[in-house]
Amino acid sequence: MSGQTVEETLPYQRSLPFLKFQLSITIFLIPHPVRLNAHIEASSLIPPPFIPHPSSFHPMPLNVGDPAPDFSLPDGKGNIVRLADLKGKRVVLYFYPRDNTPGCTKEACNFRDTYPEFQEKDVVVLGVSTDDAKSHEKFTTKFNLPFPLLTDEDGKVATTYDSYGLKKFMGKEYMGISRNTFVIDPDGRIEKIYKKVKPETHAEAILADLV
Repeated sequence: MSGQTVEETLPYQRSLPFLKFQLSITIFLIPHPVRLNAHIEASSLIPPPFIPHPSSFHPMPLNVGDPAPDFSLPDGKGNIVRLADLKGKRVVLYFYPRDNTPGCTKEACNFRDTYPEFQEKDVVVLGVSTDDAKSHEKFTTKFNLPFPLLTDEDGKVATTYDSYGLKKFMGKEYMGISRNTFVIDPDGRIEKIYKKVKPETHAEAILADLV
C-alpha cells in the first residue's frame, strides 16, 4: 500500500465564557498511523480589532480667529521653541514636506531673501517639517537660512494644524506634511491661512498681506 489518507473530524463544544474548538486529525502513514489532537481557543481565531488608517483621523479644521494650537518643538541645534513664549509677536508658521527638495528649497530661500522685511515688521518666521535635526542643520547651513527650522518627526504638531495626512506620489500613498502656512497674531490666534502655496513667491505674498 502506498500514498496516504487524511481523515479530519471537527467536533466542537461550547463552554462559557470561551468558545472552544476541538480539532482531531488522524493521519495514516505507512507503516504507523499518527493521531494529532489540538484544542484551539476561539480567542486565538478572532482577528485583531480594526484600526483606522491614520489618514482617517481628522482634527477640526482651523479657521481664521481660532486659537493657534500650542506646541514645543526642537530646532536644528536642539533648542526648544514654544509658541507660548512668542505671545505678543506675530508668527509665520510654515509647514513644508522635506528639506533639500526643489519646491521646499525655493520656499525657504524666498523667506531668506525677504527675512529683513519680516524683521522690520517684528514677525517671527518658523519652518516645520518631519526632518530630523541633522537634516535641518545641513539645509540651514547650505542655504544660509536665518530663521529656525523645527523638527516634527511624528507629525503631531502638523496634524493639529491640519497639515499632515495621506498623500500620493507616482501612484504610491504615504503620510506626509502638506505645504500650508499659518500667520498667528500677537494674541495667539490664527490671523491668516495659506494652502497650496507657490513656493518661489510665498513669502512675498505674506508680506503683502501683513498690515
